[in-house]
Amino acid sequence: MQRYFNVGDIWTDSNINSMDFSPDGTRLAIGGQFGAAKILNASTGTRLADIQKNYYDVYGMNFSADGTKLAVTGMDQKVWIYDAFTGKKLLEQKIGGWGNSVAFSPDGTKVAIACADNTARILDASNGEEISRMQHDDDVYSVAFSPDGTKLATGSKDGTAKVWDLQADDLICEACSRLEKITDGKWWAKYCS
Repeated sequence: MQRYFNVGDIWTDSNINSMDFSPDGTRLAIGGQFGAAKILNASTGTRLADIQKNYYDVYGMNFSADGTKLAVTGMDQKVWIYDAFTGKKLLEQKIGGWGNSVAFSPDGTKVAIACADNTARILDASNGEEISRMQHDDDVYSVAFSPDGTKLATGSKDGTAKVWDLQADDLICEACSRLEKITDGKWWAKYCS
């Protein structure tokens, strides 16, 4: 038996580009063209909260594992975090290119964004501070944390899927490797050896 509700009754904002269920399955976030985003009752389609964004398309949405927050990203080149019950904005942070996909870490302390500037970025979910940036050779379309939060998978238009180890020592090695590539040998020997 198929059961459905017509979101067209409450959705007059054109395309639906992104959706995500709350972890308990009771709410459904939907986002689309012109910055429209809403949280609905997943059984009835009743609107629970309107997410006020702007006039740019929404491409990615993700509930935190505890269901209390909703991360949203899109063509506005920002990531937004909202209270997933009231729709109140908790954080608005500028990112590099537009956001194609967004994911909370399992513990909800970080959010990863797949960006159209060839990067995936990890931000602190409480203040928006960038923690890490991973590089691809073309736009990044998708991000996903491992269940234990120690790895991030990224998928890109460049045809690669990469798994990044997020352990502190590995991040330090990655940063040093990048610095070594962009500095001359004398500088590297003086400051990093």
